[in-house]
Amino acid sequence: MEDETIRAVAEAAKEVAATGGKAIDSINAVGAAFSRFFGPPSSEVSGMICDHLKHIRLERQVRLYERTVEFMRQRGFRAPTRTLPLKLAVPLLEAATLEDDNSLQDVWARMLVNATDINHSGELSRSFIVILEQLSSLEVQMLDQIYELELDDDPETGVLTSNLPISVTASHVNTVAWTETTDPTATICLGLANLSRLGCIRATETFGGGPVYRLVFPTILGKALHSMCSARSTD
Repeated sequence: MEDETIRAVAEAAKEVAATGGKAIDSINAVGAAFSRFFGPPSSEVSGMICDHLKHIRLERQVRLYERTVEFMRQRGFRAPTRTLPLKLAVPLLEAATLEDDNSLQDVWARMLVNATDINHSGELSRSFIVILEQLSSLEVQMLDQIYELELDDDPETGVLTSNLPISVTASHVNTVAWTETTDPTATICLGLANLSRLGCIRATETFGGGPVYRLVFPTILGKALHSMCSARSTD
């Protein structure tokens, strides 16, 4: 069923791109396809989603659906095992289908897959959607590096960021050789500042009260967001 839906939507999208025809039919097909991710009644959901998709480029809608189905299959299931309420479904789809960066749209697709996987330990919240909308692909890459690192349970163990976006290392705040480590580049510092502003990491505080991004610390919010956007299944 999923294969037939994808083929039908993709063919309609090609025709729209070539001739400008069948746009409404194609949008209706996409709305019906996405409606299975969200709670009943399905006809009402499909109609509401169609209303929101009408002014968004069809090819981005099709790509999002294709990637979502692909990620589901990689996870080992062919259909959502739990649904989302409309208050989360609509803003997620709006943000995901407006995203021009393919790597970021993939993150949105993974968020949708995780949020509709009953075996995933996390639960989607509106704050995750709002935060992800404010992240660049570089910042998402940094978030991945930070939260893929295995840290101990000591709250004073943080992440050295000098080699971002290539790699990070763990270090305790009391054992950092501050004179031997360097600050990350200005671009990385700016990204880390945004992650800190959004509550995804905590920067080191100097005695004067200013943040230092050479050593940063994970947060509960950052860990939960990363889990919801991760390619790995958590149960």
